[in-house]
Amino acid sequence: MSRSTRPRTVRRAFAAFAIAAASVTTAACGDDVVDDGVEQEVDEGVTDVEEGVDDAEQEIEEGVDDAEQEVDEETDG
Repeated sequence: MSRSTRPRTVRRAFAAFAIAAASVTTAACGDDVVDDGVEQEVDEGVTDVEEGVDDAEQEIEEGVDDAEQEVDEETDG
């Protein structure tokens, strides 16, 4: 896993949190205040960020697996 993956993952997680918080705030204000187009854009943004976080998690897991394999190879060899 490269060091550059961590900051990107953190940024994505913060972005997901911010978008989720915005959608909760929007929902608290009521349906009449929110334009359907804006609500759909927020939902799509949340989905995009969630997918990005999922991708980042997968990259991290793959990086950990690769590192574990390298350690195993070095200890066996």
